Amino acid sequence: ESPKWLLATNKIDDCKEAIKKIMEFNHIEKEIVLCKEYEKGSSNGNFFDLFRTPHIRRITIVISLAWFALGTLYFGLSLHMPQFNANIYLIFFLSGLVEIPADIIPFVLLNR
Repeated sequence: ESPKWLLATNKIDDCKEAIKKIMEFNHIEKEIVLCKEYEKGSSNGNFFDLFRTPHIRRITIVISLAWFALGTLYFGLSLHMPQFNANIYLIFFLSGLVEIPADIIPFVLLNR
């Protein structure tokens, strides 16, 4: 398993061993130093961590807006479906068609 995964699952000793094996394979001789918070085993996050860095802030805002827009769209379509007086299959197709740009736009905005 990768050292990053071992560290995320709080397996500190296994992580150090994996890094040691990788360093031996690459003929690197250095001391393995981990962050203090990982050694303690406490990695508490909170809601405000989603807004600390510009990159994570941008991802949070774009995903939240996309989720809100799609939720509102589907709610409105399902609420007003009887008022359309159209073929139900056509309405279902159009609601699926609307989701295509809603899936592409956040992808484009997040990869700028």
